[in-house]
Amino acid sequence: MDLTELQTILDLHKKAYDLLLWLNGQTRSRPALLKGAQAESLASTERCVAWLKRHLNDFPVELRPHPDEFQVFGHLFSSFFSTSFRVVETQGWDSVQTSLSRGAKSLHGRRHKIHTERREERAADELRRLALAGLAQERGIDLAANTLEKGLMELSLAGDLALWTYARELIRRTQFASQGGAVHRLWLTLDEKIRKRLSAESIWKARERLVRWVETQQDEANQREE
Repeated sequence: MDLTELQTILDLHKKAYDLLLWLNGQTRSRPALLKGAQAESLASTERCVAWLKRHLNDFPVELRPHPDEFQVFGHLFSSFFSTSFRVVETQGWDSVQTSLSRGAKSLHGRRHKIHTERREERAADELRRLALAGLAQERGIDLAANTLEKGLMELSLAGDLALWTYARELIRRTQFASQGGAVHRLWLTLDEKIRKRLSAESIWKARERLVRWVETQQDEANQREE
């Protein structure tokens, strides 16, 4: 993975999100676009790609994936329905209204919501831990468990680690299923300015700072052993 490839994924991700917002604005005037598109259907990449192809000519030209982008675009678009959006149907006075809604459906009240949020935060921490360990392994460094925990608790690393972990999961989302709410938790921890101006360059700089921290930890460990 290099800067060019990362930027391509970011561009596709933005296009997928823009299509989602456009679709949300069309639900009243063009309900057929989402008719029968339940969350469990669009959360499936295979079904999502079929849905995208079926409605391709309905979308604005600038939001249509190119023929060679369908699979990656489908992974990214479908992932929104396991992280932060859902399709809902409500009974109107003369028909069923279909629309998009933000957030997961909650059936068990506030206590269950709090429990879910805590579970997602623990999962997000595990993704951070794996991302940091992955950078160390790329450098041939085997970080001790207590050093990984130190990294997770280091406030000066928090922004960079959240950004790189989110990007790492975004890359994985182009091939595999999303980690769901845990990824959305990572997104919410990012500074609003960073979210609005997400770029391959900013992500790579965060990655480089994390690598330097990892190498510093290894140097310190080696000095203690001498």
